[in-house]
Amino acid sequence: MSADTLALIRDHVDGTVVVLRTSKAAAPENTRDHNDDELILGWVELPHGTSRWHTPAEVSAAALRVARGEPLSVLGSVRPWEGRPA
Repeated sequence: MSADTLALIRDHVDGTVVVLRTSKAAAPENTRDHNDDELILGWVELPHGTSRWHTPAEVSAAALRVARGEPLSVLGSVRPWEGRPA
């Protein structure tokens, strides 16, 4: 999403806008800075070196925390990058 599009959305919303970013935003080659209203969706590390993506309920709960101003920029793990689910 472009900065212009995000600004347009913010102009038309009363209250907080929480920007959800996929784990790609945390990829090693991505060096972009992140804002306080952004939540990067990582993954859940499971036993035996496996992992899974977050459920809709987990993502929603985390987004609400960010909307309330609680410090949370990443949900779950984003490193090691090779540990992300297939």
